[in-house]
Amino acid sequence: MSVTDDSPIFSQCLVVARAIAAQQYPDLTKGADHYYSNDLVFPPKWSTGADERARIGKHRFFKLAGKK
Repeated sequence: MSVTDDSPIFSQCLVVARAIAAQQYPDLTKGADHYYSNDLVFPPKWSTGADERARIGKHRFFKLAGKK
């Protein structure tokens, strides 16, 4: 399936993207700026010591140390 500019799917994606940009949805990641999938055999080196903010599905979300 391809999505074009006049596709209803694309239109809905734009609505959601605009609402997120306008901060109309809560930040479920609690300010995370990095993430990785639990499907990885080994976690990324950057995740050691990083502040884990959330787990959503198979993903773990982090805020790196030293960043606000």
